[in-house]
Amino acid sequence: MRPIFFSVCGVGGCGKSTTINGLKKIFKSNKLYFTREVGGVGSSVAEAIRGIILSNDLPKMDALTEEQLVLATRIAHMYDVVLPKLASDIHVICDRCLLSSLAIQGYLRGIGIEVVYDDHVRIFKRFPTVLGVENPFKTIAPVPDVIYFLDLPMEDSLRRLQGRDAKDNDRIDLEPNDSYRLIYEGYQESIKFLQDKLNYHGIVRIDARGTPEEIVAEIANDIRRRTDS
Repeated sequence: MRPIFFSVCGVGGCGKSTTINGLKKIFKSNKLYFTREVGGVGSSVAEAIRGIILSNDLPKMDALTEEQLVLATRIAHMYDVVLPKLASDIHVICDRCLLSSLAIQGYLRGIGIEVVYDDHVRIFKRFPTVLGVENPFKTIAPVPDVIYFLDLPMEDSLRRLQGRDAKDNDRIDLEPNDSYRLIYEGYQESIKFLQDKLNYHGIVRIDARGTPEEIVAEIANDIRRRTDS
Protein backbone atom coordinates (compact mmCIF):
# COMPACT_ATOMS: atom_id res chain seq x y z
CA MET A 1 0.00 0.00 0.00
CA ARG A 2 1.44 3.37 -1.00
CA PRO A 3 1.53 6.15 1.62
CA ILE A 4 -1.40 8.56 1.66
CA PHE A 5 -1.35 12.34 1.96
CA PHE A 6 -4.35 13.44 4.07
CA SER A 7 -5.50 16.94 4.99
CA VAL A 8 -8.12 18.49 7.27
CA CYS A 9 -9.57 21.82 6.05
CA GLY A 10 -12.37 24.21 6.88
CA VAL A 11 -13.28 27.75 7.87
CA GLY A 12 -12.05 29.32 11.09
CA GLY A 13 -13.74 27.84 14.13
CA CYS A 14 -14.65 24.58 12.38
CA GLY A 15 -12.56 22.53 14.83
CA LYS A 16 -9.49 21.68 12.76
CA SER A 17 -7.03 21.98 15.65
CA THR A 18 -9.27 20.04 18.03
CA THR A 19 -9.73 17.33 15.40
CA ILE A 20 -6.03 17.07 14.65
CA ASN A 21 -5.21 16.82 18.36
CA GLY A 22 -7.80 14.10 18.75
CA LEU A 23 -6.34 12.16 15.82
CA LYS A 24 -2.84 12.47 17.31
CA LYS A 25 -4.05 10.71 20.46
CA ILE A 26 -5.42 7.84 18.37
CA PHE A 27 -2.64 7.46 15.81
CA LYS A 28 0.66 7.28 17.66
CA SER A 29 2.37 5.07 15.09
CA ASN A 30 5.56 6.35 13.47
CA LYS A 31 3.86 5.54 10.18
CA LEU A 32 1.67 8.65 10.45
CA TYR A 33 3.21 12.12 10.51
CA PHE A 34 1.23 15.20 11.58
CA THR A 35 2.02 18.63 10.18
CA ARG A 36 0.23 21.84 9.29
CA GLU A 37 0.12 24.81 6.94
CA VAL A 38 0.76 27.72 6.59
CA GLY A 39 4.33 26.71 7.43
CA GLY A 40 5.21 23.12 8.15
CA VAL A 41 6.29 21.06 11.15
CA GLY A 42 9.90 20.17 10.44
CA SER A 43 10.67 22.94 7.95
CA SER A 44 12.45 25.92 9.51
CA VAL A 45 12.17 27.87 6.24
CA ALA A 46 8.40 27.36 6.00
CA GLU A 47 7.99 28.27 9.66
CA ALA A 48 9.96 31.49 9.27
CA ILE A 49 7.77 32.61 6.37
CA ARG A 50 4.65 31.59 8.34
CA GLY A 51 5.61 34.11 11.01
CA ILE A 52 5.51 36.90 8.44
CA ILE A 53 2.20 35.82 6.89
CA LEU A 54 0.27 35.51 10.14
CA SER A 55 1.84 38.37 12.10
CA ASN A 56 -0.61 40.83 13.62
CA ASP A 57 2.21 43.38 13.97
CA LEU A 58 2.81 44.03 10.28
CA PRO A 59 0.81 46.50 8.15
CA LYS A 60 -1.85 45.12 5.84
CA MET A 61 -0.32 42.83 3.23
CA ASP A 62 -1.33 43.04 -0.43
CA ALA A 63 -2.99 39.99 -1.94
CA LEU A 64 -0.22 39.06 -4.39
CA THR A 65 2.52 39.22 -1.77
CA GLU A 66 0.45 37.04 0.55
CA GLU A 67 -0.23 34.51 -2.21
CA GLN A 68 3.43 34.22 -3.16
CA LEU A 69 4.54 33.88 0.47
CA VAL A 70 2.00 31.11 1.04
CA LEU A 71 3.27 29.39 -2.11
CA ALA A 72 6.84 29.75 -0.82
CA THR A 73 5.94 28.06 2.47
CA ARG A 74 4.30 25.21 0.58
CA ILE A 75 7.37 24.68 -1.60
CA ALA A 76 9.59 24.43 1.49
CA HIS A 77 7.07 22.27 3.35
CA MET A 78 6.73 19.80 0.48
CA TYR A 79 10.48 19.66 -0.17
CA ASP A 80 11.60 19.48 3.46
CA VAL A 81 8.83 17.40 5.01
CA VAL A 82 5.93 15.96 3.03
CA LEU A 83 7.70 14.41 0.05
CA PRO A 84 10.49 12.83 2.16
CA LYS A 85 7.89 11.33 4.52
CA LEU A 86 5.83 9.91 1.65
CA ALA A 87 9.01 8.54 0.05
CA SER A 88 9.72 6.76 3.34
CA ASP A 89 6.27 5.08 3.27
CA ILE A 90 4.91 7.33 6.02
CA HIS A 91 1.36 8.65 5.79
CA VAL A 92 1.05 12.43 6.25
CA ILE A 93 -1.87 14.25 7.89
CA CYS A 94 -1.82 18.01 7.35
CA ASP A 95 -3.87 20.78 8.98
CA ARG A 96 -4.83 22.82 5.86
CA CYS A 97 -3.46 22.40 2.34
CA LEU A 98 -3.67 23.83 -1.17
CA LEU A 99 -7.47 23.86 -0.94
CA SER A 100 -7.18 26.57 1.73
CA SER A 101 -5.05 28.71 -0.60
CA LEU A 102 -7.58 28.37 -3.40
CA ALA A 103 -10.34 29.50 -1.02
CA ILE A 104 -8.47 32.33 0.72
CA GLN A 105 -5.92 33.71 -1.73
CA GLY A 106 -7.83 32.62 -4.83
CA TYR A 107 -11.41 33.50 -3.89
CA LEU A 108 -11.37 35.82 -0.86
CA ARG A 109 -8.42 37.93 -2.06
CA GLY A 110 -9.72 37.97 -5.63
CA ILE A 111 -6.63 36.55 -7.34
CA GLY A 112 -8.64 33.73 -8.87
CA ILE A 113 -8.89 30.07 -7.92
CA GLU A 114 -7.47 28.84 -11.22
CA VAL A 115 -4.68 31.45 -11.13
CA VAL A 116 -3.52 30.26 -7.69
CA TYR A 117 -3.72 26.65 -8.81
CA ASP A 118 -1.75 27.38 -12.00
CA ASP A 119 0.93 29.18 -9.96
CA HIS A 120 1.43 25.94 -8.01
CA VAL A 121 1.55 23.86 -11.18
CA ARG A 122 4.15 26.19 -12.69
CA ILE A 123 6.46 25.68 -9.69
CA PHE A 124 5.83 22.05 -8.78
CA LYS A 125 6.30 20.72 -12.31
CA ARG A 126 9.91 21.92 -11.99
CA PHE A 127 10.66 19.91 -8.85
CA PRO A 128 12.36 17.03 -10.74
CA THR A 129 14.63 19.24 -12.87
CA VAL A 130 15.44 22.02 -10.40
CA LEU A 131 15.40 20.19 -7.04
CA GLY A 132 16.03 16.64 -8.23
CA VAL A 133 12.93 15.41 -6.39
CA GLU A 134 10.21 13.28 -7.95
CA ASN A 135 6.78 14.92 -8.00
CA PRO A 136 4.30 12.15 -7.06
CA PHE A 137 1.14 14.22 -7.49
CA LYS A 138 -1.10 13.30 -10.42
CA THR A 139 -2.36 16.88 -10.39
CA ILE A 140 1.27 18.22 -10.40
CA ALA A 141 0.20 20.79 -7.81
CA PRO A 142 0.29 19.25 -4.30
CA VAL A 143 -3.36 18.28 -3.85
CA PRO A 144 -3.66 15.68 -1.03
CA ASP A 145 -5.06 12.25 -1.78
CA VAL A 146 -7.84 12.82 0.76
CA ILE A 147 -9.17 16.13 2.11
CA TYR A 148 -11.54 16.02 5.08
CA PHE A 149 -13.57 19.21 4.75
CA LEU A 150 -15.10 20.19 8.09
CA ASP A 151 -18.28 21.77 6.82
CA LEU A 152 -19.49 24.45 9.21
CA PRO A 153 -22.04 27.19 8.34
CA MET A 154 -20.73 30.75 8.58
CA GLU A 155 -22.99 31.65 11.53
CA ASP A 156 -21.59 28.80 13.62
CA SER A 157 -18.04 29.71 12.58
CA LEU A 158 -18.44 33.31 13.76
CA ARG A 159 -20.02 32.27 17.04
CA ARG A 160 -17.13 29.93 17.82
CA LEU A 161 -14.50 32.50 16.87
CA GLN A 162 -16.13 35.14 19.06
CA GLY A 163 -15.85 32.75 21.99
CA ARG A 164 -12.09 32.35 21.54
CA ASP A 165 -9.44 34.11 23.57
CA ALA A 166 -8.25 37.00 21.33
CA LYS A 167 -4.62 35.96 21.72
CA ASP A 168 -5.41 32.71 19.92
CA ASN A 169 -6.42 34.54 16.73
CA ASP A 170 -3.90 35.22 13.96
CA ARG A 171 -4.19 37.76 11.14
CA ILE A 172 -6.46 35.48 9.07
CA ASP A 173 -8.75 34.86 12.06
CA LEU A 174 -9.12 38.63 12.52
CA GLU A 175 -10.68 39.16 9.09
CA PRO A 176 -13.94 41.20 9.05
CA ASN A 177 -17.06 39.12 9.58
CA ASP A 178 -18.13 39.39 5.93
CA SER A 179 -14.88 37.72 4.94
CA TYR A 180 -16.00 34.48 6.56
CA ARG A 181 -18.95 34.28 4.19
CA LEU A 182 -16.51 34.71 1.29
CA ILE A 183 -14.10 32.13 2.70
CA TYR A 184 -16.91 29.61 3.06
CA GLU A 185 -18.04 30.36 -0.50
CA GLY A 186 -14.40 30.10 -1.55
CA TYR A 187 -14.12 26.59 -0.17
CA GLN A 188 -17.28 25.53 -1.99
CA GLU A 189 -16.08 27.01 -5.28
CA SER A 190 -12.58 25.55 -4.82
CA ILE A 191 -13.96 22.09 -4.16
CA LYS A 192 -16.09 22.41 -7.29
CA PHE A 193 -13.00 23.53 -9.24
CA LEU A 194 -10.99 20.48 -8.11
CA GLN A 195 -13.85 18.13 -8.89
CA ASP A 196 -14.82 19.61 -12.26
CA LYS A 197 -11.44 20.74 -13.58
CA LEU A 198 -9.26 17.91 -12.23
CA ASN A 199 -11.82 15.13 -11.81
CA TYR A 200 -10.71 15.01 -8.17
CA HIS A 201 -12.59 12.61 -5.89
CA GLY A 202 -10.70 13.06 -2.63
CA ILE A 203 -13.12 15.38 -0.79
CA VAL A 204 -14.78 13.86 2.28
CA ARG A 205 -17.33 16.23 3.79
CA ILE A 206 -17.68 16.08 7.56
CA ASP A 207 -20.57 17.77 9.39
CA ALA A 208 -18.61 20.04 11.76
CA ARG A 209 -21.72 20.75 13.84
CA GLY A 210 -21.19 17.40 15.52
CA THR A 211 -19.31 16.95 18.77
CA PRO A 212 -15.49 16.86 18.66
CA GLU A 213 -15.63 13.20 19.62
CA GLU A 214 -18.00 12.36 16.75
CA ILE A 215 -15.88 14.23 14.21
CA VAL A 216 -12.62 12.63 15.33
CA ALA A 217 -14.18 9.15 15.34
CA GLU A 218 -15.61 9.57 11.82
CA ILE A 219 -12.27 10.69 10.38
CA ALA A 220 -10.25 8.13 12.37
CA ASN A 221 -12.43 5.29 11.09
CA ASP A 222 -11.96 6.47 7.51
CA ILE A 223 -8.17 6.73 7.95
CA ARG A 224 -8.07 3.20 9.40
CA ARG A 225 -10.05 1.89 6.46
CA ARG A 226 -7.65 3.49 3.98
CA THR A 227 -4.38 2.66 5.75
CA ASP A 228 -5.05 -0.49 7.78
CA SER A 229 -3.68 1.46 10.78
